[in-house]
Amino acid sequence: MLVQILIERGVRKLRFHNYPFGPKEAIRLPGSLYTCQTLVSLTLFSAVIVDVPLKFCFPSLKTLRLRRVEFSNDEIVPKILSGCPVLEDLTVVREHNGSVKNITIMVPSLLRLTVLDFKFAYKVPRNDVGFVIKAPSLKSLTVVSQVSWVCSLVNMPNLVKVNVKLPPPGDSKKLLECLTSARHLSLFFISYWRLLSSRVSSTMYMLFSLIQWEQSSSVPQCLISSLETVEWIDYQGRESEKKVGLKTMDRISLLPEDLILKILSSVPTKFSVTTSLLSKRWCYLWKHVPKLLFYLGHSDYQRASRLVHTFLLLNKVPVLESMHLSLGQNGSSIDIDTWTRVAISRGVRNLLYFRFSATLRLPRSLYTCETLVTLTLIAAIIVDVPLTNICFPSLKALILLFVDFLSDEIVSSLLSGCPVLTELNVSRFSNARVKTFTVFVPSLQCLTIIDIKKGSQAQGDDVGFVIKAPSLNSLTIYSQFSWFCSLVKMPYLVKANVKLPHGDSKKFKGCLTSAKHLSLCLQPPLDPSHIGVFDQLVSLNLCTCSLDWCGLILRHTPKLRVLRFVLFRANVSPKIVNIIKKCRMSYGDSITQWEQPSSVPQCLTSSLETVEWIDYKGTKTEKKTVMYFLKNSRQLKKVSIRSLASINLNEKHKMLLELASAQRISSECRLLFT
Repeated sequence: MLVQILIERGVRKLRFHNYPFGPKEAIRLPGSLYTCQTLVSLTLFSAVIVDVPLKFCFPSLKTLRLRRVEFSNDEIVPKILSGCPVLEDLTVVREHNGSVKNITIMVPSLLRLTVLDFKFAYKVPRNDVGFVIKAPSLKSLTVVSQVSWVCSLVNMPNLVKVNVKLPPPGDSKKLLECLTSARHLSLFFISYWRLLSSRVSSTMYMLFSLIQWEQSSSVPQCLISSLETVEWIDYQGRESEKKVGLKTMDRISLLPEDLILKILSSVPTKFSVTTSLLSKRWCYLWKHVPKLLFYLGHSDYQRASRLVHTFLLLNKVPVLESMHLSLGQNGSSIDIDTWTRVAISRGVRNLLYFRFSATLRLPRSLYTCETLVTLTLIAAIIVDVPLTNICFPSLKALILLFVDFLSDEIVSSLLSGCPVLTELNVSRFSNARVKTFTVFVPSLQCLTIIDIKKGSQAQGDDVGFVIKAPSLNSLTIYSQFSWFCSLVKMPYLVKANVKLPHGDSKKFKGCLTSAKHLSLCLQPPLDPSHIGVFDQLVSLNLCTCSLDWCGLILRHTPKLRVLRFVLFRANVSPKIVNIIKKCRMSYGDSITQWEQPSSVPQCLTSSLETVEWIDYKGTKTEKKTVMYFLKNSRQLKKVSIRSLASINLNEKHKMLLELASAQRISSECRLLFT
């Protein structure tokens, strides 16, 4: 009944989503759906489709996604596709405990095709399981399979991007002949190296797996004339890898020397040294590599340190682009001092030190290095920092990741010696010795501060940060424990992301009002007299824990066009995102209450076009909030609701019916529910 209502109202996008980890439910769709004139996008997810009619006609359908969908036989999918004359995007995800074995895709209009095959129990590839692809207009093709192979494929002259992963059976030569027009190609099957005998683009990314290496009888043309970049991801230096890697490098010996040096700069230094075994030409190339990466772990430190000493003595590059030192706790301060001095004497531009939970004493000459552009310190306790005579005249980026200093004054002294600093990235734990982190840098343009609570330590008034950077155009602050101490007005600010558990809204007065894009998760209520007017703001991301003052801030955003409600997530490194991405609601606190504004905010009548809600649960407060925007936003064009993934299909149907029946003041408003 619900589907019939949607069809009568000219629905454009439909998504049927069963809970992906439960048993598949049989779905009987109304016959009128299969001849829907308005449908543009259709998604079926984790279901068994029954009672499928013989007649299909989707005259407007451009996107079709079949994810873990089962039909009674092989003929149904081709019949559905034959009724889609303008289909452009097709995704098929299947598992091989279903009844459909061979999938035939014959769609002349198709531009993008993705086919994913998964096996949930041990099965060997079978000759009755596969797919036939006849789509000559394809521009993008992705085929990833654990048990299938390509039964038939036509030539695709418009193909641009291909990603193919197939099991060993099958005719790979026949497949490659149909892919010759591709500009970007990812392959995972045996005998990939022979591909190099044909002309490829100037940049080729090769995915190496530990298979038998077959050296070609002659040097492929691309190695002589066009190949510029070779990348190896997760290289471990094993014998099988070295055999392939060294022979591959030998094949690129005819490339220009500066290009070879770029390739050698992207691997750890100890591996670049091994290329000296390739040929006479390669014997001395490693001595001219401008980027050095040294990893000195806990085991056999003495041997590793001798390698670093020897390499620095033999390196002949006049200007050192970068040096990365990753040290264990047993690293020698004398060695670090020596290596740093050598780097400084070579005019080093980028330095990185990583020393996990150990003291790091850097030479005094580093603090007056005139050539340094980027300095990165990771997981160390920096000691013996001079309080005076610090001068980095060229330093533009300073990255301090979980680095501790002995006092607040050292941080202030360090930053005061960076007159042209434009980027500062600081991550710290709550048990750090530095309590009040003061950032007083007039030239600073991009600032990121991440505070992570460690253990059960409680916050205090002496823990926080002071920001005096009037030239900032990007500000990111994620904190679990700090107080917001002070902030100056930033007239050039474009983007700001702020998540604070504590603070006084007086400190924000007028400081963020120039931002065009703003993300906020502020738990204390704001005083309206201290907010200011965000007269440049066009996009606002608001944490769902802050609904109690949503109406207040909307009254101060006259040009707002996009409003998103989302449980706050941090856009930071994946290694620490899980620690800081959640606000208080993630730990069991109830959602805050929506306070309807006493009058309709100006942005709702003149500018607001899009409202999005991510992880919508359908609570009373959430429904009340969404319905308010539908009822009062005169310029609204789209309301996009993404329900929480764990909610079952029946509950989602109820939510959709409630929102679809709500009053809308804008005749152009479309409701998208997923």
